[in-house]
Amino acid sequence: MLHGTGITYTLQGDYYVPNFTLPAEEKTKSIGVWGQRHCRYLKEHRKAS
Repeated sequence: MLHGTGITYTLQGDYYVPNFTLPAEEKTKSIGVWGQRHCRYLKEHRKAS
């Protein structure tokens, strides 16, 4: 089934479920020791709201 949005659907039981696929995972890069320390600093010193 195809609606005006361009998304295809599959009937499963009484419901139509959209056929979504996830994009291929990209390789992540390590942020290094200084990036980790900066992240920790931001978490510990964020503004109280």
